Amino acid sequence: MKRRTFLSTAARTAVMASWPAWLASAFAAESAKADSAADLAVLSEGYRRAQRAGKPLLVLIIPANDGDKYFRGQVFGEYLNHGSPEQLAPLLLCEVVCATMALLRRLVPTAGDGEPLMVLVETDRVPAEVQHLSETLTARKHRREVSEVDLDAELPPKKKEKEEERWRRRYEAGQRLENKAVDARIDQLAQLVHGAVMPSLKVLTQRQEQQRTHAPAEILSSVDAKLQKAQDGLITPAELELAAAQIALCAQSAPLARKKSLWTMLGIAAGQKLQKSRIPGSKWAVSGGCGTRIEGEKQNLMVACGMGHVPAKSSRFLFFFTKRDVL
Repeated sequence: MKRRTFLSTAARTAVMASWPAWLASAFAAESAKADSAADLAVLSEGYRRAQRAGKPLLVLIIPANDGDKYFRGQVFGEYLNHGSPEQLAPLLLCEVVCATMALLRRLVPTAGDGEPLMVLVETDRVPAEVQHLSETLTARKHRREVSEVDLDAELPPKKKEKEEERWRRRYEAGQRLENKAVDARIDQLAQLVHGAVMPSLKVLTQRQEQQRTHAPAEILSSVDAKLQKAQDGLITPAELELAAAQIALCAQSAPLARKKSLWTMLGIAAGQKLQKSRIPGSKWAVSGGCGTRIEGEKQNLMVACGMGHVPAKSSRFLFFFTKRDVL
């Protein structure tokens, strides 16, 4: 056994020995085989939901490397929680789940190699057609890594600036730079999703036809009537979900104001669906930099270090760790 590995194991054992009983129990080692079977069941059910709804499956890829899980979880959280309705709208045309590439390949052998940000799986054909959605994301910098030159360039100093004013100005400059980086990542993800889900009018028409073969006839009839009469405000949440491609296709040929309105309706519905409940394969969590609270969990590990910092738009994120990972 390598010395470094031994020390790591010994350190973890010592830390666990000092934990209270409930925490040791919560993070006890579990059966990898059992977890794998449960995770595969979650992914399989997501695939079946997509098939039944006539939608593609959008898989947010969980990195195999633990060091990458927080960053990617935060990136997805930024997009899902703070994307504009127009940026979120294409998500309503998909069923969204989270999974590792290794797990996805067990269900979809054509998933391929590598570790893209997302994989779009078409559910209307066998073998499944897939698209890898990859991008080099705008880097995330800790505030300590931002230079004074960058801060002063973002908010130039005033003449005869007092120390307190200088501190406040640079703090605000740091917030602005953080938000710019977050917004850039949101835009990158939004463009990837839009380009894969509806790259052309032809593809969007195909998605509408696929969804129409699965949606209840009464839903289709109701949506058709409302769209023809421009009664968009009467479209129900269930109709938005079951006829998203139909509504998106209508928006493409609508006047600009109506197009924006329809896209906003789709985006709000997508946001509500994904923000208010767990995305299969993950959990929502909140962190201010030192402590992490997993939503829906009664017992959470909080570390009061007083040293951490997380940008406001990154504080709610997708938690990708299993109990074995945390251990």
